[in-house]
Amino acid sequence: MNIFAIIGGGLALALPATAIAQTTPSSGPTLVQLAIGNTLTAVYPDGGPTVTFAFKPDGTFTAVFPGGVQGHGDYVADSRYVCWIVKAPLDEPPGRNVRCEANSTDGHTIGQSWTITDSYGDKPTLTIRPGQ
Repeated sequence: MNIFAIIGGGLALALPATAIAQTTPSSGPTLVQLAIGNTLTAVYPDGGPTVTFAFKPDGTFTAVFPGGVQGHGDYVADSRYVCWIVKAPLDEPPGRNVRCEANSTDGHTIGQSWTITDSYGDKPTLTIRPGQ
């Protein structure tokens, strides 16, 4: 699983090794539009990590990474992609703390869970819960 590396108690997000296939924007709200002001949780299968995000409308987020490690950073999003850079914790060289994913809910909404295929080919289950 090439998603998260825990190094020295910190978290590094690796840049995808291959380009993300272009997706068609969904007709409903994007993942970030639903997540702003709410809590987005990604649970990776087979004993993989759980990561919780709180996106804010100003382009920042806070996160709880595996082991309860607190983090924060910035994100940018358009109708197709959301990309974020983790600013803390940062135990990796610049560029290894950036990640981009499809900015789609595939028609799902707050309170529902659904599985996606991420930029590494892993299949986390996403859930957006009301509030932060």
